[in-house]
Amino acid sequence: MDKRRQKHLEKTLLAILGRRPDLFGVVLDKDGWLPLKELHKALMDETSLRYLTPRSLKQSLALYLPEKFDLRENMVRAKPGYRADGLTEHIDVSPPEDLFICVRPTALEAIRTNGLRPASTTRWIVLARDKEMAFKMGRRRHNNPVLVEIRAALAHERGITFLRAGELLYLAREIPRSWIKLPYHPAEKRQAPVSGPGKRKTGEKRETNGASKATDAMQHAGSFFPKGMVRISGNPAKLIRQRKRRKDKDKSRRKGAKGG
Repeated sequence: MDKRRQKHLEKTLLAILGRRPDLFGVVLDKDGWLPLKELHKALMDETSLRYLTPRSLKQSLALYLPEKFDLRENMVRAKPGYRADGLTEHIDVSPPEDLFICVRPTALEAIRTNGLRPASTTRWIVLARDKEMAFKMGRRRHNNPVLVEIRAALAHERGITFLRAGELLYLAREIPRSWIKLPYHPAEKRQAPVSGPGKRKTGEKRETNGASKATDAMQHAGSFFPKGMVRISGNPAKLIRQRKRRKDKDKSRRKGAKGG
């Protein structure tokens, strides 16, 4: 890594891990640690650092910046001398009127039933003060996240605890469904089964035969019929049989008249 890139990476890492993690949409644990995976995702929001892979990031921390950062398996933190005082102190506060979080579309159904709960790998739900930050964080988990609004001030009045993590982020243990404003999303759309007369199930073919085709032709023939033609709406096959019987009767009558 050249010196210019190294210096820029060092400056960004100190901002994330030592001064303002909330500006980058991350929350450090009480000892200042952050998973390398989360750190890499935050760095990918910076256009000038997208050349980094998880492996090259870990190598850079170990080879070029060991005097300023600690590595422990897949975790990283700024050393005490490079961390601002009170950086990881999360204070119980009264939140603003609304807070925001972006979730996967497939999570909406569970949220409608159970409210918001932290992921199995975390202790907190991380909420943003503004929509822009919520989307920034949400796109790290899904390409097209759904914005969810939390009525934080009302929830706090009813006993829900919110902790402030920097100026832009807030933490909560859980958010009951009653304080969540969920949007409609196509991922939740459920198609009702087709039923009732005149409706066919998917894949079912309509039966057709010569009679039905003839009926369609009669219906589209128009209102003008030649003299002697009887306009009948019904089964054309039945009409043909009736006409044949009338012709047979006429022939019988003509033969009888000749014989007389």
